[in-house]
Amino acid sequence: MNKTRQPSATAQEQEANAVIRRETRTAPGNPARVAGRCDSGSPSARRRERTTAHGSGDGTAAPGSMQDEPKAPRSSDADLTQSVILALEQHGFVADDQIKVIVKHGWLILEGTVDTPLRKQAATTAVKGLDGIRGIHNHIVFENDTLAQRVHQQIIEDFTFDTQVEACRIVVLAYDQTIVLTGSTRSETKRKQAEAVAWEVPGTEAVLNRIRLGAK
Repeated sequence: MNKTRQPSATAQEQEANAVIRRETRTAPGNPARVAGRCDSGSPSARRRERTTAHGSGDGTAAPGSMQDEPKAPRSSDADLTQSVILALEQHGFVADDQIKVIVKHGWLILEGTVDTPLRKQAATTAVKGLDGIRGIHNHIVFENDTLAQRVHQQIIEDFTFDTQVEACRIVVLAYDQTIVLTGSTRSETKRKQAEAVAWEVPGTEAVLNRIRLGAK
């Protein structure tokens, strides 16, 4: 008598799992299992959970979400530039003539000339705290520094090529539009020439020639 071969335990488990999967797909109301997590509760409870987590679905954000407080649009560099110019003018500065204003991605750069260190600090104070300004770089220089640089450069250019090295030995200082020449030169002619050049630079009101004779 032939015996009917019984399916192995593994084959039975596979067949049972296949039946369960078919019933799960066709039977309404069964929970859906995703990544080991099973949603439970009534449909209304599940809807309340989704509403709490993601909002009501009508555009209203759930409490505590990032949509509660929309960010204000960032001011453009052009708008910030106008704000800076207005602030400077209110403190007695003349923008574009005395102070040059540059704004790049919210960073403010101040350039130009003032007569005292207090005025340089005042320019920073005038614009500090303006909305939208991320930082301030104050590159303003003093008029005395600028005047001294112009005089020294003019002396170098005025000396002939073979004496430009000698011109570099001359030191130029400026105090309230008064030019002070120090350093050394090899001849009295060059000493007087440096003084004459200093007088020709616009902004010079007095020249003190303290250049020594003799190369060093």
